[in-house]
Amino acid sequence: MIRRLSWIVGSAILDGAVLATAYFIALAVRSDIASGHYLSPGTYVIGWSLCVMLVATAVSFAAFGLYKTEVYVYRPLLLRTLFKGAATALVLSAVTVYFVKSP
Repeated sequence: MIRRLSWIVGSAILDGAVLATAYFIALAVRSDIASGHYLSPGTYVIGWSLCVMLVATAVSFAAFGLYKTEVYVYRPLLLRTLFKGAATALVLSAVTVYFVKSP
């Protein structure tokens, strides 16, 4: 039981690290393209949208069962489930950010 729990927590932390890295890369590219300075060093502020994205991803991955070891037995099932989970997390994040930012 402890081994399974540590595997789930480790997977969730790894997912969060990958998402945070992708977030900062996207933020850097967007900022550099807007300013015309490509890959210039700068200060990037962590926005609340990163937290929304991380929570939405963790919730949707858990809801689709991606933190269960049984999913990894059959690769097409894993890829299909991963795509569904990522698409759901994207929609949840986008809708949340849209409604929070709207006046």
